[in-house]
Amino acid sequence: MPTLSKTMLNNLHIGNASIKLLPYTSGGVALAGLDFTEADEIFTIRDSFKLAPSDPNTNPIYIDQNNEQIELGFTPGDYIINANIPSVDPDLIAYFFNIGTEIIASSPIKASAEETYIGKGVNEVKTVESSILVQSENKETAIVFARVKLIATPITIDDHQNPAYIKLLGYVLANPGGDDWAILGKTTVLP
Repeated sequence: MPTLSKTMLNNLHIGNASIKLLPYTSGGVALAGLDFTEADEIFTIRDSFKLAPSDPNTNPIYIDQNNEQIELGFTPGDYIINANIPSVDPDLIAYFFNIGTEIIASSPIKASAEETYIGKGVNEVKTVESSILVQSENKETAIVFARVKLIATPITIDDHQNPAYIKLLGYVLANPGGDDWAILGKTTVLP
């Protein structure tokens, strides 16, 4: 009996119901038992969330006789996550950037006599390491990444019909505590 067949198409991973982040534990994590029930969650602009493995770098090995290829070495490419998060929420900004001086009501930024603003200054970008769970739209499948290094860009505005957003770039890294990623199928939780 073949291992691969048309039954592989019975349950496709389409869409994203949620993208959850847990702080990565230095030294590695075991995927089994990761609990995302109280995890941070990000929301992305439609069709902006992408998983994009780069092509591997190949190194064919030839011998002089007949220019015959006898082996193929390769180095895996980067596994990259891209997403656009449509928010300028202070908690989101503080998650991905170092926060500076607070701008308070006694010394606000004045746009006019009637319009004043308060907030917090923003400094350089942080690099954040997270374990990430991506659930499909129907929640029948999920993909979990043990260790992802995340980097955000400052606020981006493309046009005046869509919200400002931050671009998120993530690199899936090796997990010294075990597996790097896994494809998961939904199970029933027993009482």
